[in-house]
Amino acid sequence: MPSISIIMYVKNGAATIAQAIESVVTQDYAARELIAIDGASTDGTLDVIRRYAPHFAHIVSEPDSGAFEAANKGVALATGDILLFVMADDWLAPGALADIAAAFDADPDCDIVSSGVRVVEQQPDSSFATVLERSGTSNAMTLENLLRAPYATARFYRRRAFDRVGGFSSDYPFGHDRELLLRLMAAGARERIVERPLYILRRHAGSTTLVFRPAIYRVLYDEHVRMARRYRGDAGFEPAAQQMIADWEVEQFARWALLELGQGNLGAAIQKGVAGALYRPRALLALWRRFRAILAHRRAVRDGAAAAAPTPAG
Repeated sequence: MPSISIIMYVKNGAATIAQAIESVVTQDYAARELIAIDGASTDGTLDVIRRYAPHFAHIVSEPDSGAFEAANKGVALATGDILLFVMADDWLAPGALADIAAAFDADPDCDIVSSGVRVVEQQPDSSFATVLERSGTSNAMTLENLLRAPYATARFYRRRAFDRVGGFSSDYPFGHDRELLLRLMAAGARERIVERPLYILRRHAGSTTLVFRPAIYRVLYDEHVRMARRYRGDAGFEPAAQQMIADWEVEQFARWALLELGQGNLGAAIQKGVAGALYRPRALLALWRRFRAILAHRRAVRDGAAAAAPTPAG
C-alpha cells in the first residue's frame, strides 16, 4: 500500500475548503497524510483548517509568491510515495485514493496516473450540475490535452518522478502545473489511466482559468508563449510534437490579439499580431493546423463521452 501525500494550497477559500477537506478525511485509505499550505488568508480559511487539525500532518500559514511556491512548500513537507494536489474549491470522489494507489501498484514503472474529471457548477438550491465530464482516456496525458486543457489536478504523481524533473517553476505563476506536465512528457514519463472521474472541479466566478477574465488571460497568454518557446525545440519531443507546440505559440498570439481587439485595444492587438508574425503565410498555416487539431480533439472527447455513457434500459 503506497503512502499518499495530499497537498492543499489555498488563499481565502473559507467558503469551500471544508468540503475539500471532508472529501479527503472520509477516504477509506489509511496510508495518507494531509498537508495544508495557506497563503496568509484573511477570510477565516485558517480557522476552518484548524477545525480539522487532527487530520493534518502539517498546517502552514504564511505569505507566499503564488500557487507555485505554496505547492513546492507542500511537496517539501510531504513524505508519501505519491503526490496529489486538491484545491480548496474542489474535492475528491469517494474511493479516489484507493483507485490511485491501485493504479500505481499495477505498474511499478508508472510515473503519473491520470483520471477522469468532472467540472460542476453550484445551483441556487445548493446542488451541483455537471457542466463537463471527461473519462480517463479522454483526459490522457497527450500533448493536445496538455496544450488545450491539462486538468492538472486530475493527475497524480509518483514522488520520484516529480523529484527527477524538479518542482513547479516560478517562471509560470498561473501555468506552473501545465509546464510541469510538459516537462514530464519531455522526460518520457510513463502514464496509467483510471477511467472514472476521481477529481471534481467547481467552476465559479472566481475561477482563475475556468472563467474568462481579460486581465488573467493576458498573463496566461504571455506564459503560454514563453512556454511554447521553451519546448518547441526540446529534444524530448518528436519533430511533429515540436511543430504542434510551435503552432500553439502562434495560436496564443492570435487569441491574445483577439482579446485586445475585443477590449477595444487596437494598438495592443496590432502589437501582438506583429509579435506573433500573424501576417506571414506560415502563421496562417499554423492556425489552420491548430483549427484542425482542435476540431479533432473535440470530436475525440465527444466520442469518448458517448462511449462512456450508460446504455438506457430497454
